[in-house]
Amino acid sequence: MARADASPQLVDPAPAPVADPALADARPRARPEKARPVQPAESAAVETASAQPPSTAQSRVGAQDARAQWGAAIRKKVERRKAYPKAARGASGEVVVKMTVSRTGALEAVAIARSSGNAALDQAALTAVRRTGGFPAAPDQVTGDRQVFSLPMQFAP
Repeated sequence: MARADASPQLVDPAPAPVADPALADARPRARPEKARPVQPAESAAVETASAQPPSTAQSRVGAQDARAQWGAAIRKKVERRKAYPKAARGASGEVVVKMTVSRTGALEAVAIARSSGNAALDQAALTAVRRTGGFPAAPDQVTGDRQVFSLPMQFAP
């Protein structure tokens, strides 16, 4: 008994013959579309990726965004407490304060990371940080018991 081949056969269609060779160049030719076959491995990878939790890189980005938002809330609270000191006598400058904040929002340490060159401005920056009375708690995405922030503060009369 002869077995019939059930697999389809692909036939490469030949271009239709042109009666006049001079017209062959004048006719627009349709470009054949290149079909990209779907690989089973690709579709499996997509399904697997969507079923898995976010990657470590995505988690890091989420944690960085959460830390940045937390830092912005801390900055806002410090800026509300900032006051230009009379002792600065018209001086202006930038003080960079380094502060360590616990997960609960408690200020653990504060120091001048870069001085403005004016002691009154430097002291005003430290006073603003200390006057806050605490900060918001860290978001859940932020890991670690404490975070260190560098906060540049501008002073102008």
